[in-house]
Amino acid sequence: MKIELEEPLWLFLLGLWAVFGAAALRVRLHLGYRPTGPKKAGLFLRAYFPTLTLLGSLILATLALTKPKIQLHQMRYFLPPTWVVLDVSRSMRARDVAPDRRGLAEALLARWIDSLERAQVPGQVGLIVFAAQAYAVLPLTTDRAALRFMLKNATVWDLGEGTNIGSALQALLGVAKAGHQAILLSDGANNLPDSPSLRALGELLRQRGIQLYGVLVGQAPPQFFPAGLAVLTPQVYNQSLPLRPLLRWEKGWHTYALQAPLILVSFGVGLVGLIGMALGGWFNVLTA
Repeated sequence: MKIELEEPLWLFLLGLWAVFGAAALRVRLHLGYRPTGPKKAGLFLRAYFPTLTLLGSLILATLALTKPKIQLHQMRYFLPPTWVVLDVSRSMRARDVAPDRRGLAEALLARWIDSLERAQVPGQVGLIVFAAQAYAVLPLTTDRAALRFMLKNATVWDLGEGTNIGSALQALLGVAKAGHQAILLSDGANNLPDSPSLRALGELLRQRGIQLYGVLVGQAPPQFFPAGLAVLTPQVYNQSLPLRPLLRWEKGWHTYALQAPLILVSFGVGLVGLIGMALGGWFNVLTA
């Protein structure tokens, strides 16, 4: 566990509050209230309790001004550097799924990004789009807004006739490194005659330590995308893009800001102190 203070200079006020607390007790005991006889039973409520609670409130408020943060060492999920490889060929305009194949792919990716943000999963994501040709249009980034913008525009691009998965994987191999992973979303086969060998590209991906996941978009017959992708990866999802299989565990530091909780506790302790002052006769100190 680690504790960090962004504004530690506020700690000098603690000495002032100590002097203030000692003076307040002295004034109350010697000027405002002199316990004698049976009244000694109420000494704590009348003198010490209000002073100590108000002093505690000031100390907590001072600690809040330092903007403290606590870091706990714990296991957490993270997303390895991930490349989204998106098919934007003309066949992705087919309406065998709603609203069409491009729209479904965009919706799957939007929900996937939403899941990353809700779970507060750290990680970088890049984007490659392809049809007859392939282009890396967004480098790895943690900027989810930029990723959403590029995905929204990618589904309206026209990169030629046909589905050239081989070209897309070559573009992936040009930017991905060992430990990276990729999500290939497509509806069709590797159907251009001059396309590179998928079997050779799949072996090269494995040799470089790049994990590939496939997502089938559309109601393609078995001889198309699933069969074509089988030489690349056995991990093909049908009309879905789950988050959990793409995540990894790591041991790291998780930071929690303490300023807001300290302010709330300080307010509560101060309120209790004011109530104690009222019950203990503190407001009559000038007329005692």
